[in-house]
Amino acid sequence: MFNRVSGPSALGRDAFGVARPHTGEFGELVFDSLVYSAPDGWRPLFMDVRVPSDPRVDSPPPLVLWVHGGSWVHGSRKRRPVDVERAWFIERLLLAGYAVASIDYRLAREVPFPGPAVDVRAALAFVHTHAGDLGFDADKIVVWGESAGAHLGLLTGASSERFAALGGAADHPGEPAPKPAAIVDWYGPADLPRMLATSAEAALGGNPEALRQHADFEQFLSMGWDADAASPERVLQGDCPPVLLVHGTGDTMVPVGESRALAERLGQLDVIHELVELPGGHVFAGSDSMLPAIEASLDFLRRIVGDPFAEVAPELLGDPDEVDPGHRLSDAEVADMRAGFRAGVAEAWGDERIPGVSSRDLTLDGPDGAIGARLHEPDYVPLGRERELPLIVEFHSGGFVVGDLDTHAPSAARLCAATGAPVLQVDYRVTPEHAFPAAYADAVASVREAWARRDDLGLAPGREISRVVLYGDSAGGALALSVALELRSQAEIVVDRVVAIYPVVEWTDIRLWPGMSRYLGAATEAEIDPADPRLRDARLAPGMALELQNLPPVQLAVGSRDRVLEQSLAFAYRLKAAGNALDLQVLPAVPHGFNVMSAATPLFAAAAARVDRLLARRLWEG
Repeated sequence: MFNRVSGPSALGRDAFGVARPHTGEFGELVFDSLVYSAPDGWRPLFMDVRVPSDPRVDSPPPLVLWVHGGSWVHGSRKRRPVDVERAWFIERLLLAGYAVASIDYRLAREVPFPGPAVDVRAALAFVHTHAGDLGFDADKIVVWGESAGAHLGLLTGASSERFAALGGAADHPGEPAPKPAAIVDWYGPADLPRMLATSAEAALGGNPEALRQHADFEQFLSMGWDADAASPERVLQGDCPPVLLVHGTGDTMVPVGESRALAERLGQLDVIHELVELPGGHVFAGSDSMLPAIEASLDFLRRIVGDPFAEVAPELLGDPDEVDPGHRLSDAEVADMRAGFRAGVAEAWGDERIPGVSSRDLTLDGPDGAIGARLHEPDYVPLGRERELPLIVEFHSGGFVVGDLDTHAPSAARLCAATGAPVLQVDYRVTPEHAFPAAYADAVASVREAWARRDDLGLAPGREISRVVLYGDSAGGALALSVALELRSQAEIVVDRVVAIYPVVEWTDIRLWPGMSRYLGAATEAEIDPADPRLRDARLAPGMALELQNLPPVQLAVGSRDRVLEQSLAFAYRLKAAGNALDLQVLPAVPHGFNVMSAATPLFAAAAARVDRLLARRLWEG
């Protein structure tokens, strides 16, 4: 067990306490800043551990020990290359069912060889010792690194005795490093003297950058890194665990020949190995190879240490809704869909009524006539906050085809009770009766009208609206984001935040739900012209907005089984890159539609409750 008694009298890593774990963005259990080693005279070395929590899986997951790159002189457990971050690399491992431990290690300008390699081996020993404390399988630990981190990771494939005999150092006798179950090497150097010769050849042309790199590398090797133990190709033997090598064919920093030579050597040693070559330079720069590299690596892990979802029923993997893009949806089928949706919601909620909430209908002035609305007001609001209430304006889901005030009234009342804030449902126009941009026009008009009438909505005496929350799921989530883009420069309306639950932020990379094509005047998805400028109009697809700066804080929630997960992650990255405050929630095992159907299953109810609780906390903090 962890030593939780720490203080000034403790020594080594025991001097550092273990923080209470918390839930991360992807529903995982997060252990931040665990000290795995505290070498005498050096800084303590930290790791962050993230363990997936998925109700579909009972057994402890395998663990990936992630070793960052940075030419041995840069980087940290918190910093990854931009292309790696943009791909949500660590998070994709969690989604695939693997725990991840990201580590720091001493850098080459802090300590000579074998210091960094000793640190990685110490991290491997730590996670093996504490697998039970952290909740993963000690027999299924994979070391995965990129660039310099891949080089250090490969060295864990050698025994302590072999590593020490060739110029490294023996493991700590009290916690020796075990052999990992597998190693994943992304574009790592395999033989450092050969790398020096390659850099010398590149410097012959007199290029200043090549000359500088060669001088730096020459100095680097003089700090003990010329030992045989520092070159995986020289230190690894036949007892090395299975190795996957993934390399960009256009890599000029670490040439692909490094991986080819190591693969040849592993073959001579009869070590199980695979070499995957993909287009692109270092970190697969200048290509679209990042996602294929991740998937190839995960496929290797599934075959070597096992697929965490191998025992999960197929119907519980992926989004359950199948879409036929060529189907022509008749008006009669639209009517049947609407009736079926109402019946499904009614069956899910049954006779359940949300206590402590009163509801009443009203109308708002719209661009082409009255807009129906329904106000849900909580019996109780936070004490002392009666005159600074948020008004949550809710735009329903339904693919711009189905959904209305009645279908979403139960979930809106649930939201009202959970947050202690009034919720205003908006019955915007839907298709096929109305085409783009009718829904958007109604959404913008309803927010403006509700704000203008905020003192005349019929709230209980003494209550006042001071701010607006734009809230929606699926098509409604897209509307909430589109309205936020429209209103971000209009200071007269105080938009406190946006809550977008599995929003459809782009129309070009998913199969459209039946009937959505009719919102653009097409009978089927196949008849929509890919060059149609409306597909890039932020009023329809907020993910296509060229600029995302200056938005209010965004809470973006999506299930791990949702068909819009990929576009949600891409949009979340852009939101953060634009400087916006973002609360991302990726809810394990949950498909599209859980919000409106939250009463259908305990899993849906728990997912919706997580979204509601976070919103409630944000609304009333401070």
